Amino acid sequence: MDKTIPIPLKISQVLPLRETGKTPLFWPSEEGYKCPVCGATGEALYWSEYRGMLWCYTCERDYPSCLCLPVSEIDRALEIFLRTVRDAIKAAPARDGGQERV
Repeated sequence: MDKTIPIPLKISQVLPLRETGKTPLFWPSEEGYKCPVCGATGEALYWSEYRGMLWCYTCERDYPSCLCLPVSEIDRALEIFLRTVRDAIKAAPARDGGQERV
């Protein structure tokens, strides 16, 4: 990957956006998520605009949701990761003709 491209731009090139106009039923912390860097939970951690990501208001950064689960839930984290990859692959043709962009 090109190190000159900022991480947020790389995310936008790979992951599809979440659907807008919908209200989440649960906060990420209610689902067992916490920031992998600062440990934030509650209202400091929210669903990112990108599918498969969480936004930490404390760090002001997106993180893959599978990294925001405790090690004890590794199987769930792997399922989330694989679902995110599958969704990104499915969205790629609609977004850019299926060409590699990263």
